Amino acid sequence: MSNSQNASFNAGEAKAQAEEKTSQMSEKAGEMINQMSEKTSQISEKAGEKTIQMSEKAGEKTSQASDMASEKSSQASDIASEKTSQAGGMLQSAKESVQEAGSQMMAKAGGAAEAVKNATGMNN
Repeated sequence: MSNSQNASFNAGEAKAQAEEKTSQMSEKAGEMINQMSEKTSQISEKAGEKTIQMSEKAGEKTSQASDMASEKSSQASDIASEKTSQAGGMLQSAKESVQEAGSQMMAKAGGAAEAVKNATGMNN
Protein backbone atom coordinates (compact mmCIF):
# COMPACT_ATOMS: atom_id res chain seq x y z
CA MET A 1 0.00 0.00 0.00
CA SER A 2 1.32 3.38 -0.87
CA ASN A 3 1.61 6.34 1.43
CA SER A 4 -1.27 8.16 -0.22
CA GLN A 5 -3.46 5.08 -0.01
CA ASN A 6 -2.42 4.61 3.59
CA ALA A 7 -3.15 8.26 4.35
CA SER A 8 -6.50 7.97 2.57
CA PHE A 9 -7.32 4.81 4.56
CA ASN A 10 -6.35 6.52 7.83
CA ALA A 11 -8.44 9.56 6.92
CA GLY A 12 -11.43 7.31 6.23
CA GLU A 13 -10.90 5.53 9.55
CA ALA A 14 -10.65 8.87 11.40
CA LYS A 15 -13.80 10.11 9.66
CA ALA A 16 -15.71 6.94 10.59
CA GLN A 17 -14.54 7.20 14.20
CA ALA A 18 -15.49 10.89 14.31
CA GLU A 19 -18.94 10.11 12.91
CA GLU A 20 -19.37 7.32 15.48
CA LYS A 21 -18.34 9.66 18.31
CA THR A 22 -20.67 12.37 16.99
CA SER A 23 -23.52 9.88 16.85
CA GLN A 24 -22.81 8.70 20.40
CA MET A 25 -22.61 12.26 21.71
CA SER A 26 -25.83 13.22 19.93
CA GLU A 27 -27.53 10.19 21.44
CA LYS A 28 -26.28 11.10 24.95
CA ALA A 29 -27.35 14.72 24.45
CA GLY A 30 -30.81 13.55 23.38
CA GLU A 31 -31.05 11.33 26.47
CA MET A 32 -30.00 14.21 28.71
CA ILE A 33 -32.55 16.51 27.07
CA ASN A 34 -35.27 13.89 27.63
CA GLN A 35 -34.26 13.48 31.28
CA MET A 36 -34.21 17.24 31.82
CA SER A 37 -37.60 17.55 30.13
CA GLU A 38 -39.01 14.83 32.37
CA LYS A 39 -37.61 16.50 35.50
CA THR A 40 -39.01 19.86 34.40
CA SER A 41 -42.39 18.26 33.86
CA GLN A 42 -42.29 16.66 37.33
CA ILE A 43 -41.32 19.96 38.96
CA SER A 44 -44.07 21.77 37.08
CA GLU A 45 -46.62 19.16 38.16
CA LYS A 46 -45.55 19.44 41.82
CA ALA A 47 -45.72 23.23 41.63
CA GLY A 48 -49.23 22.98 40.21
CA GLU A 49 -50.28 20.66 43.02
CA LYS A 50 -48.82 23.02 45.64
CA THR A 51 -50.60 25.95 44.02
CA ILE A 52 -53.92 24.09 44.18
CA GLN A 53 -53.32 23.14 47.83
CA MET A 54 -52.45 26.72 48.76
CA SER A 55 -55.49 28.02 46.89
CA GLU A 56 -57.75 25.57 48.72
CA LYS A 57 -56.27 26.56 52.10
CA ALA A 58 -56.73 30.23 51.26
CA GLY A 59 -60.34 29.53 50.33
CA GLU A 60 -60.91 27.70 53.61
CA LYS A 61 -59.36 30.55 55.62
CA THR A 62 -61.45 33.11 53.75
CA SER A 63 -64.59 31.08 54.42
CA GLN A 64 -63.72 30.77 58.11
CA ALA A 65 -63.07 34.50 58.37
CA SER A 66 -66.36 35.24 56.64
CA ASP A 67 -68.21 32.88 58.99
CA MET A 68 -66.60 34.52 62.02
CA ALA A 69 -67.46 38.00 60.76
CA SER A 70 -71.03 36.94 60.12
CA GLU A 71 -71.30 35.42 63.59
CA LYS A 72 -69.86 38.55 65.23
CA SER A 73 -72.22 40.73 63.22
CA SER A 74 -75.17 38.60 64.29
CA GLN A 75 -74.08 38.79 67.94
CA ALA A 76 -73.70 42.57 67.71
CA SER A 77 -77.13 42.84 66.12
CA ASP A 78 -78.64 40.68 68.87
CA ILE A 79 -77.01 42.82 71.57
CA ALA A 80 -78.19 46.04 69.89
CA SER A 81 -81.71 44.65 69.62
CA GLU A 82 -81.68 43.65 73.29
CA LYS A 83 -80.39 47.07 74.35
CA THR A 84 -83.02 48.79 72.19
CA SER A 85 -85.71 46.65 73.79
CA GLN A 86 -84.38 47.50 77.27
CA ALA A 87 -84.30 51.20 76.41
CA GLY A 88 -87.89 50.98 75.13
CA GLY A 89 -88.95 49.36 78.39
CA MET A 90 -87.19 52.05 80.39
CA LEU A 91 -88.89 54.78 78.34
CA GLN A 92 -92.28 53.18 78.87
CA SER A 93 -91.64 52.93 82.59
CA ALA A 94 -90.53 56.58 82.72
CA LYS A 95 -93.64 57.62 80.77
CA GLU A 96 -95.89 55.74 83.19
CA SER A 97 -94.08 57.30 86.18
CA VAL A 98 -94.54 60.82 84.75
CA GLN A 99 -98.21 60.10 84.05
CA GLU A 100 -98.70 58.79 87.59
CA ALA A 101 -96.96 61.83 89.05
CA GLY A 102 -99.13 64.10 86.89
CA SER A 103 -102.29 62.31 88.03
CA GLN A 104 -101.23 62.61 91.67
CA MET A 105 -100.49 66.32 91.23
CA MET A 106 -103.88 66.90 89.60
CA ALA A 107 -105.61 65.00 92.40
CA LYS A 108 -103.76 67.04 95.03
CA ALA A 109 -104.50 70.26 93.18
CA GLY A 110 -108.18 69.30 92.99
CA GLY A 111 -108.16 68.46 96.69
CA ALA A 112 -106.46 71.76 97.48
CA ALA A 113 -109.03 73.65 95.39
CA GLU A 114 -111.86 71.90 97.28
CA ALA A 115 -110.19 72.77 100.58
CA VAL A 116 -109.91 76.43 99.54
CA LYS A 117 -113.58 76.46 98.41
CA ASN A 118 -114.66 74.88 101.67
CA ALA A 119 -112.56 77.26 103.70
CA THR A 120 -113.90 80.33 101.91
CA GLY A 121 -117.46 79.07 101.84
CA MET A 122 -117.63 78.97 98.05
CA ASN A 123 -118.62 75.35 97.99
CA ASN A 124 -122.06 75.98 99.51
